[in-house]
Amino acid sequence: VTPIASLTNCDEATYDKVMNINLKAAFFCCQHAINLMKRNNGGSIILVGSAHSWSGQKDRSPYAISKGGLFTLSEHISHNYAADKIRCNYITMGWTPTEGEVSLREKNGMSKNQLLELGASILPMGRMLTPEDHIPAFIYLLSDESSMVTGSNIRVTAGEYI
Repeated sequence: VTPIASLTNCDEATYDKVMNINLKAAFFCCQHAINLMKRNNGGSIILVGSAHSWSGQKDRSPYAISKGGLFTLSEHISHNYAADKIRCNYITMGWTPTEGEVSLREKNGMSKNQLLELGASILPMGRMLTPEDHIPAFIYLLSDESSMVTGSNIRVTAGEYI
């Protein structure tokens, strides 16, 4: 979840909701997955990040912090569980007109077409991403072709870096 909330105006309930969904849920899901993977000779975990992970926009403070935490979690897992044949990688997903993004923009008076035009004007590669743009990165990291890849960050962001 990515509510509009800056560091100076975010209330505790919003912060808790973002952290519970974006970070806490992933933490405990990884905990259970690692325990199963240890018994089953390893596996691959992919955590989904955002270009916001490295500071974020001013009005997305809790979101940026949660995604930064996910990046640290991926680094922690990749370093500490590689000996158990457990790989963990991070995919930084770029600006995509998801249902939530479109809904958020429409609430602020922007149509989906206007959002797509805005994205095309901002993103270095000239268009917003589609969910399908991310699929090859997931397939690679889950395949045997990446059996020695852990601790990586694959940026599928159309050149966006916040």
